[in-house]
Amino acid sequence: MFNRTVPKSRSLTSNSILVTGKIGAGKSIVTQIFRTLGWPVFSADKEARHIMVTDLDVKNKIIHILGKDAYLPDGELNKPFIAEQIFGNDDKKTKMNAIVHPEVGKYFLKWKGKHKHPFVVREAALPYTEYTSLKPDITILVDADTAIRKKRVISRDKKQPEQFDKINESQPKEDIYSKYADFIIYNNPRDKVLGQFLITINTIKRRSLG
Repeated sequence: MFNRTVPKSRSLTSNSILVTGKIGAGKSIVTQIFRTLGWPVFSADKEARHIMVTDLDVKNKIIHILGKDAYLPDGELNKPFIAEQIFGNDDKKTKMNAIVHPEVGKYFLKWKGKHKHPFVVREAALPYTEYTSLKPDITILVDADTAIRKKRVISRDKKQPEQFDKINESQPKEDIYSKYADFIIYNNPRDKVLGQFLITINTIKRRSLG
């Protein structure tokens, strides 16, 4: 669990919101509330998968790093193979990120330019990026106890406990997520997510729009 106190009180003046958190935290629950309220939401992970399949240059670079087994005969991603290759291998993961993240940034800027809403929301697993086009103005961290996250992932994704452990360990440490967070929404069974969400967006709107 993260510290429930976020030591930030800076004025928020722009409109790019990042919803992030470790695997199984419940990012999609929060972004679904945004969608229900009519806020545009960009899924970085979904877009990354799309780019990895449809962009021939990206595809060739991935094959160069991971081999032809990164793709199935029908051209779709061989997700189990890719996960096995990059989780626990920082060198390959860094190379993959360097290929995919800049392209996601380009797509995000195009997507963002199409929306007139005062805010746009991006959902992503990582709380930081070195690519300027993806740097958020506001970061919302979604958090849950490790045991709860593990149970969700095993049930949702049909993964083995050791698979969750490997992915969880490959993600940034909890204090890194906390460092980047402007707001934290807790998503354990005992937590009232909607109430926290409403307080969070009201604070964002007040600080951003005056």
